[in-house]
Amino acid sequence: MIANYHSIDTFSSVDGPGIRYVIFLQGCNMLCKFCHNVDVALNVKNKQITVDEVVNDFLQYQSFYKNGGITVSGGEPLLQIDFIIELFKKLKQYNVHTAIQTQGTLFSKNIKYYELLKVTDLFIVDLKGVDNEHSLKVCNKKIDKTLEF
Repeated sequence: MIANYHSIDTFSSVDGPGIRYVIFLQGCNMLCKFCHNVDVALNVKNKQITVDEVVNDFLQYQSFYKNGGITVSGGEPLLQIDFIIELFKKLKQYNVHTAIQTQGTLFSKNIKYYELLKVTDLFIVDLKGVDNEHSLKVCNKKIDKTLEF
């Protein structure tokens, strides 16, 4: 399985609990007016990486992540849900804490999301507004799906 990604941060302390390995997947289904990762959010093909490459890269730094783990961020990582599911399944074999940073608008009650829930320890959900009216002004999307998530 291959993902389009922007970059990897091997020592983050702001993307979940503990010290974390963060992979920023390329692409987003929104273009928020205040986006702080515009270069990541753009739906361009940047670089590609396999699940095994991420797992092997993570494992070489694993001793630094005692109270941390891995976070998949973006853009909107759920655009590449199949990659995340396969990645997290492999990492769970090593008892790795898994997290996803998402704005949640892609959530649906289909089998893939239930499969993802089984292998994800933490969802960091970014609300883009306090209600649909505000969210539409800022991101041209309602937050109903995010709230349902």
